[in-house]
Amino acid sequence: MSAWKSCRKEIVKKLLPFSKFTIPNEFYFSAPPDYFVPMEQHDLSTLSIHSQEQVFVKDLLLVFSGYQADNIRFERCADSVKWTVNASADESLRSRLYAESCLPLAGILILLRYNIYSLRYDLERGRIAMAVAGVAEDFLNTDIMDLLIELERESREKAKPLNLSDIGNFTRPFMNIARQILDTIAAVVKRDLVGGEILTDVGKRVQSSVSQSARTVLLRMERAGLAQYYDLVFCWIRYGSLHQDKAHEFMVWDLQATKMFSHSEVMRGKDDDDLSSLTDGSFDQRYCVISELCPSQLASASSDIVKCGKYLNIIEQIKGETSAQFSADENKWLNGNEVDEWRDMEVEDVISRIRKTRIEASQRLVLLLRKQFGLDKLFESIRGFFLLEQSDWITSFIELADEQLMRSLKDIVAKAIQAHFEEAVDCSTLQDDRFRTIFRPILEKHNVSSFVRMIASVNKKENSVNASEETRATQSESESLRGADALSLQMRLASPLSLVFPPNFTINLAIIFRILFSLHRAMHLLYQKQLCVDLPGEERMLLELMLHSVNAYLSHCTMHAIPTLWSAFMQKISKSVSLEEILSHQASFVAETNSICMLSNVDFMVALTAFTTVVVEYSMDIVSYDVAVRRSRDALNDVQEALGTSDDNIASAQLQSRIFSRFY
Repeated sequence: MSAWKSCRKEIVKKLLPFSKFTIPNEFYFSAPPDYFVPMEQHDLSTLSIHSQEQVFVKDLLLVFSGYQADNIRFERCADSVKWTVNASADESLRSRLYAESCLPLAGILILLRYNIYSLRYDLERGRIAMAVAGVAEDFLNTDIMDLLIELERESREKAKPLNLSDIGNFTRPFMNIARQILDTIAAVVKRDLVGGEILTDVGKRVQSSVSQSARTVLLRMERAGLAQYYDLVFCWIRYGSLHQDKAHEFMVWDLQATKMFSHSEVMRGKDDDDLSSLTDGSFDQRYCVISELCPSQLASASSDIVKCGKYLNIIEQIKGETSAQFSADENKWLNGNEVDEWRDMEVEDVISRIRKTRIEASQRLVLLLRKQFGLDKLFESIRGFFLLEQSDWITSFIELADEQLMRSLKDIVAKAIQAHFEEAVDCSTLQDDRFRTIFRPILEKHNVSSFVRMIASVNKKENSVNASEETRATQSESESLRGADALSLQMRLASPLSLVFPPNFTINLAIIFRILFSLHRAMHLLYQKQLCVDLPGEERMLLELMLHSVNAYLSHCTMHAIPTLWSAFMQKISKSVSLEEILSHQASFVAETNSICMLSNVDFMVALTAFTTVVVEYSMDIVSYDVAVRRSRDALNDVQEALGTSDDNIASAQLQSRIFSRFY
């Protein structure tokens, strides 16, 4: 059993302590009761064939209703019914009970009635199970039993007694329908389906059924279940509330309300999917998303459903009561008119309503983030810190922290790095930045090359697996890492701002920062090396080559590519009215930056990192001139080769021209 199902059982037991009804035995026969007269005492052999047939017709009406009769009795065993027919009756009549499909249909109806009771009288199974079972019970009582009773009444009025053939001819068309309804209800009981799982299963059976009559009943079951699920969806997307979902049938659970299980306990053993990835921060601590409980009928709107309630809860955190969000024109939603309309609408129309509601909630959230949290200003802060638009602080930071950054990772004092960072920002144009406190330097456990190798997987949304593998592969290198190779930048964002900056975006920003930082530091060290007065001419030539190559790529990124892309990006952000638009523009900015700066070309970035490493080591006199010449030439050859094989002809041509125009 899935972890979430086990948790659900415990939660529902707590919320519904009296969840089951005891059904009287006379309505729940599984075998003849002890007080019944033994069948052997009913001797039918003394009666005529016609009289025996009339006895069986009367008894059939009883067993069709689920009752034991004098001459036809049954025992229900799991998924089958065992019949006992009075042996004193005529053998041909007993055979006709089976040949006319009377007893086979009665067996199906008995099993159907048993499974219906299992759902209808067990509140733990939830309102959707009860609704679906209610339609099946209505089919049983109205479509079959009422018509059968009406047939018997008409025969009495016409003084024409019913016979087994009449019963068989009447009931035979219901055999296939009843079998499909039984299979549907039995699947819910056996597989312990709940909520959206039930609707998904019923929906599949509707699609696969070739009987129009059976499809009609299955569609009624689907609509009845969807009507109940719509109530839960409505409360979530209009109020951000789950108070109606006592049986935890809905796809979103409020873990804080029950205080029984944590998110990790409920989701134990489940792989991350698109829905669970929609939760983060405080939302993730309070709510969890069970993808199995989203019915297939609403699968295309699943993310809209989750996001809508999520946005409303964040709006409530910002402004207080959600009721304040409704204007006079929206009062019609408060009295339930909308959800009543949904019951008569096609699923596609309901999905459209859900998406429209999500867009409205997203727009309200973005408006609040702009007004109360300065969202646009935060983007400008990102430009200054991550993209080094105002690079005066990074130069000061390199000068202040380089002694620490040259140490091995285990010898670095993290507080000293933070102090140098604060001092550098204090002396820069970013000193009065409103959001400066959310940025902080951190030390990663892998170097830039390993970090760059994660780009492809990150952009393909596979970072949860590949990043962990990369981290494990580079743990052995962490001991030999120096601070400058491990330095990165992090944003400490709390809800609701964390919603605007998903991990994929911040990881890409960190990649850009690490590359730009390594280039700025290489330039700084080259300038210091040039100040030496006793350098031979060939070494000055090498320094000039290195300086030109590093500056060519750095200027390509910071002067030509990123400013243009960022300007266009901010124009789009300023016009964005929903969170989804902002996230889409972020993804486009990252993709375009990675392409034009060749960050997505792993071979190029590894070669560039190798060249930067040679520059740093030569500038710090770690390697000799001869070694530096050989290694820098090899690295530049790799750079040129990577540019030559790049799929982005425009970006590679620009870099080829800028890096190799003078020296190569």
